Amino acid sequence: MDDNNSFQTLTHYSLQVFQLCRLLWGPIETPT
Repeated sequence: MDDNNSFQTLTHYSLQVFQLCRLLWGPIETPT
């Protein structure tokens, strides 16, 4: 298993999850 490739995949996946959470929680909990 390529270590660098797996790290890039993990980073890309984390970014997608972060954007998804921000999209879901955006309208519910808006920072003032």
